[in-house]
This record gives sequence, structure tokens and C-alpha cells, in this order.
Amino acid sequence: MLSISLLHIQHLYIMIYLLFIIPLLFITILIPVGIVGQNLEKSRSVWVEQGLLLGKIYKLADNYIQIFRGIPYAEAPIGPLRFKRPVKRARWHQEHAALDYGAPCLQFMEFHKHDKFAGSNMQNESEDCLFLNVFTPFDPEEESKLHPIIVWIHGGSFLAGSGDTGIDMEIITKHFTSNGVALITVNYRLGLLGFLNYKNNEHVEGNFGIWDLVMALEWIQTNVKQLNGDPSKVTIMGESAGAAAVSVLAVSPRTKNLLHRAIMLSGSSTAGWAIHRFGQPAWSVNNIAAYIGCEKELDKQTIEPLLKASGLPTLSKECNMQEKIPECLINSAEMSGMELVECFRNELNLSSFSFRYAIATELGVSKMVVDDELIPQSGAELISKNARVPIIIGVAQHEWAHKKAQDYGLNEFKDVSIKDCNSNIRKIINEHYHTSCAKKLHNSTLELIANASFLRYLKLISVRFRYIDTPEKNRTLMRVVYGLQDLEADIEFVAPAQREIDSYVENGIPVYAYSFSYFPKSPIYEEDQKKYTIFGHETVKVKRKELQIRRLFPIILFVFNLLETFQLLFL
Repeated sequence: MLSISLLHIQHLYIMIYLLFIIPLLFITILIPVGIVGQNLEKSRSVWVEQGLLLGKIYKLADNYIQIFRGIPYAEAPIGPLRFKRPVKRARWHQEHAALDYGAPCLQFMEFHKHDKFAGSNMQNESEDCLFLNVFTPFDPEEESKLHPIIVWIHGGSFLAGSGDTGIDMEIITKHFTSNGVALITVNYRLGLLGFLNYKNNEHVEGNFGIWDLVMALEWIQTNVKQLNGDPSKVTIMGESAGAAAVSVLAVSPRTKNLLHRAIMLSGSSTAGWAIHRFGQPAWSVNNIAAYIGCEKELDKQTIEPLLKASGLPTLSKECNMQEKIPECLINSAEMSGMELVECFRNELNLSSFSFRYAIATELGVSKMVVDDELIPQSGAELISKNARVPIIIGVAQHEWAHKKAQDYGLNEFKDVSIKDCNSNIRKIINEHYHTSCAKKLHNSTLELIANASFLRYLKLISVRFRYIDTPEKNRTLMRVVYGLQDLEADIEFVAPAQREIDSYVENGIPVYAYSFSYFPKSPIYEEDQKKYTIFGHETVKVKRKELQIRRLFPIILFVFNLLETFQLLFL
């Protein structure tokens, strides 16, 4: 039987070419703000199921791009529709101007506060946010021509992001529409609004953000022909949490015939952070109610420095960043899950970003849950039973490179000891193990795994500990950090990707696997914020030339022929 190993992947040149599009499109530090040489040709109105849509057609060089932005694909999930699955959008009776991006969903982290393209629109974040954006090639001589579609699902830990994050029309034209490929980007609910879960009798309700994506795919099947997209050639593509969503959507019983291929970039539903597996979910209504009702307190020691560094109010409000506790929670201990949800639906105020930020920091990544319908099983079992479409999946060489020495309790002013290394390894293994297994890891087993991990990830640097007091101390420190980063990356990204690959291969489904390791040679500039208040809050420019920083940015600086690649793989 065919076997694929990420450690021994053949050079899939076509695959690598396809991946060049991701940094050029979605990593904002390299792409220009303006639209060079744009010419507005005309407006165009088309009929969709809900009514008349107004969009625009632009000419860039010799190519035309048709754009419809801010299309509402579902009813606003507010009021009685809050904390429920999305509802199909009703008809509108006047022409809907799809000319600007719709409001992003409420953010629970500030990952995109300074996004070069979405930053200004982030000021419009709202609970009324279920919009999608369509960018399609347009041929004035063949106005009904259909094109294959990529549906982009943004990442962000299911806590942040939107369909316009990092999107630039010139880049879309250059690498998508001019090559005959349509792009659709989607907003979906995040954090508490998208991933709150509760029991309805014996049935688990939740995954509202993923249900949003299902409805978006249904809208695409019904309407995209009118916008020159081919509903029989839909590829869903996502990164990080977006890739985990793609992983689920590609195999869910509820998405049959809604998509035909899938691309997962650095994320899998088999990862411990993707789907909750045992015990009470962190984002369950009962756990959230305990924080909102002040039975539990947010960890001030961890959260207050983060709030202060971001210029946000600290935890000095009445309770957990709230001005007022909802009155309906006075007798919360006696309330059922359904009653708590109804309380949240009517009275929970999420207008404070400080509260959303604090609760997300406390609870961590929003996770999907097994609900017996959209997600009937978790992990590899779900994929093994339902794999049906070809996929591309892979990882970057240094997935965890954003972690710094201080994240591991290390710094350049203190010698790195063997004890420090072993302590970090034990902590990493123990924490990640318990996201996937209910049983406690026995100390002797933990010690055995930790020792093996030390040899695997830190053996190459261990011989350098005798040079700890030489000028090479900092190099030794970074080698330790790199080893710990790689350990976490293998647990959270590489191993889950391998499990997903194996499940597809066992079902005889085509799999294209990659490991992305390109380093840029030229300087890269990124606008970023200092993390610590001691350095102030002003935006700084960082010239990313050092190895430590270049590990984090495997960015592509040259162009490719996407059409040939896409046709060879998927058409």
C-alpha cells in the first residue's frame, strides 16, 4: 500500500508552485497597498436567489476582474438567532450594492489590528458579520464563462480574522483571476459567538462558526454561476485554524457535493487544539457562565500585563472586565444549559474588546466539538470513515517559530541548564498529551518520553552546554529554543498532518503532501507592535535578516503560473 512520510517527501514541484500564492496574497508585509493601473470599466448587476446584486468590473493591464464584496449569505446572527446555526438569507427587495467589505465578525484577539488591508475595516467589527466576497475573471466577449473556485477560510485560532484580512485586489488579479481562477473569501463567527457549546437534551449544540461555512458553501452552490464561478469545481483552502475547518468540511456528512477538493496549510482536525475530545469544553456554556457570573476569576497575573501592553483597560471593573453581571445569571447554579444560552442570547454584552480578549486569553483556542451531525466523530476516525475528495496538506519547516525564549522561561541573562530543558520538555509533553487523552500520563511514562524527546530535539545542542559562559551563550540559548519549537511543532502540526495523510491514503484518495522550507534572501520589513510596555506602544519596523527571525517567515518572492498548476492538479 502507498505510504507517504513528511520526513521523506519527494519534491512535488507543482505543489510548491501552488503554495507560492499564499504568502503573496495573505502575508501583508510584502504587498503594495494601492491598485496599480486600475481602471473601473463598469458596474454589473446580477440576479442571485435573494435578489439583485450590484458589483463592479475593473481592468488591470490586459485582464478584467469582477468583484462583489460584502454579500450577506445568511441572516444576521443577532437577537433570537444568536448562538444558533445560521439561517438562510431572506430575499431583499432592492438592489444590494456589493461594493464594500462587510463588517468583520467580533474579534477575540488583536492579530489583525494593524493589517495593512483589513485594519481599517476591523473598526467596523460586528455580530452582524456573515458576508462573503467574490473575485472572478470576466471576459467581455464571453460573459457567461465559468471558472474554477478557491474558497479561502482564514485562520486565527477561531478567535480572529476575516474574509478581507490581507486581501489586495492587484494580487488577486495577478495570481488568481488572470489565470482563470475565482476566489471567494468568507467571514464566520469567532470565539464565544462561534464556538460556544451546550447540551440540548442529549444532543450537543455548537460549531456555529463551522455551520456558517457550510451555509456559505450552500450559497455558493446555488448562486455562484451568476457570478461566473463553476459550482462543480469548488476547492476549499485554509491556513492554521482555517485548515482545521477545511479538514472537517472535507469529510463532514453535511458537506457532500458542496466541495470537490481541499487544501490544508499548517492545520488538521486531528490536532489536539482543533476538536475537543473529553471532559467539559473550555468554551462550554457552563464554564463561560462561571466566568461571566464571577464564580471563577480570570487569571489576573497572566492577563493584566497583556492588556496593559495592548493599551487596554485592566481587570479593575466589577468582575472579569464587565461593567455589569447579567441579571439572568443570579441563579445560574440552578439553570440548565439551554436556560444559560437563552440568558446569554438576551443579556450578554460583548461590546468590550478587553473582556473578549481576556476571556480568550484565559480559555485558549476556540475548539470544535463532536455534535453527531456536522462532526460525528473526532480526529482520524472521522477522516477514515468519510474521506472522499483529493487533498493537498502540509506544514512549514518551522511552525512554532513565533515562540520566544521567554515563553519557555529562558533568557540571555541566565545560563541554560539541562534541568531547564528537561522541565520544558516535560511541560510541553504533559500539556499536549492531555488535550488528546483523558487519562493522566504516569510519571515514569512521562520521564521516558521526555528523555527520548531530549535526545531527538536537543541532543545536537547538549554538547555545547560546556560553552555556556562564552560569547556563544546566546547561540546555545537559541538552539535550545529552536529544539523546543520543533518539538511543539511536531506535536501540533507535523504529526496531525501525517495522521490525516495516512487516513486518506488508506481510503485510496489522492494526497499531495509538502514541507515548506523556503527562506527569503532579501530583507523583509514588517510593521509590528512591541509586546512589553517597557518599550512603549508605538509601531516599529523590524528588519528581518537574522536566522532567528527568518525561520518565522518562509516567504516567497517570485511569481508562478498558477493556471497550469491548478489545471494539472485539480481540473
